[in-house]
Amino acid sequence: MAYIYKHIRKDTGDVFYIGIGKTKRRATDRNNRNDRWTKVANKAGFEVEIIQDELSWEEACEMEKKLIKEYGRADLGEGKLVNMTDGGDGINNYSHSEETRKKMGNRKGRCMKGELNPQFGKPLSEEHKLKISQSKSGKKQSVEHMKNRLESYNKNRFGKLV
Repeated sequence: MAYIYKHIRKDTGDVFYIGIGKTKRRATDRNNRNDRWTKVANKAGFEVEIIQDELSWEEACEMEKKLIKEYGRADLGEGKLVNMTDGGDGINNYSHSEETRKKMGNRKGRCMKGELNPQFGKPLSEEHKLKISQSKSGKKQSVEHMKNRLESYNKNRFGKLV
């Protein structure tokens, strides 16, 4: 079974994403979203509304395609949705921009500044692995640090503190 959902900006009330899921968790999950979705969600926050539930996967795919076409994709200049595909199963009508393709091609084995990492492709020696392990052993995290990590994780995953 599947369902269709929409994400609504908290600041304007506009629908900015139409999605499909098999589990209820997908609608609230912040993981595996495109950069545009992340920017809107971080800036405005979002609410989830389940449009229709108890659908077969095929029915959900067709409905998602219809709704994305109805609301319109922002990247095609047709609407406000940050969806990067036409919907349905897979990534129909999506291609990376030329700029993105170049970035991905040049990225492998490179650090943030763009230079090639001299250690790229070289395995760590057992001695080096042991030194890393020893440097980290015995270090304890403070309760405050663990609490901050948990809050950050929950905020990034669920869009709110739980």
